[in-house]
Amino acid sequence: MKKKLDIEVITMDKRKTVLQCDSATTAGELHAAMCDELGLKTSDGFSFMLNFDGKIFAIRDPSNHIMDAVAQVEQAGKAKDGEEKDVAWKMYYRKETVAEGFDPTADPKHTALMYHQVITGLKCGKYGMESDVDVLASLCAQHFYVIYKDNMDTGRLTELIKKELVPDKILKKKPAKEFVPEVEKIHARADYTKRIVPPETVQCAVVKQAISSWPKLFTEFFESATL
Repeated sequence: MKKKLDIEVITMDKRKTVLQCDSATTAGELHAAMCDELGLKTSDGFSFMLNFDGKIFAIRDPSNHIMDAVAQVEQAGKAKDGEEKDVAWKMYYRKETVAEGFDPTADPKHTALMYHQVITGLKCGKYGMESDVDVLASLCAQHFYVIYKDNMDTGRLTELIKKELVPDKILKKKPAKEFVPEVEKIHARADYTKRIVPPETVQCAVVKQAISSWPKLFTEFFESATL
């Protein structure tokens, strides 16, 4: 009987899903398990990412065995340290590629994961917003709406700007209090606020914008080696 191992998989919305693997479990089988757990219609474009010591190792081939990939990362960690000990790694589930003609409305839960990946990249400063703060302010307004809809609250907005949205290097030049009135104005005037559209609609719009404005977003986001 194969020994089972619980593996924690982290998605970009910060959820943690625990899946069982054994030596025969392939990445394709784990994709299917993630779809079942998260309610995704498809896992197209997603990859499992092992993060160890600041480096990302991608499991892209669905026929690859998960435990083999984990063993490679752990062995690399032990070889680096030169001693036998447990190697701390984390596994993420991230979107890497977007098919031509991708329709973000087809699978809202799939698109929601992509949306949170875009927002994470925004805070990390991946999209070069230093010279495009108007677009940044617009994205801040959209993200506030996704969470709070039309219930504007200056305190909540300030916290989102500081903790989840604006890169730290931009905040050093333009603090959150200077973004707040701009974002509040955009939020108040936005069509999505006036019509109180479903938050999923705004998520789709942000994902479409990311694909259009940063076409290499989902590949350049990961500086990874393939296992």
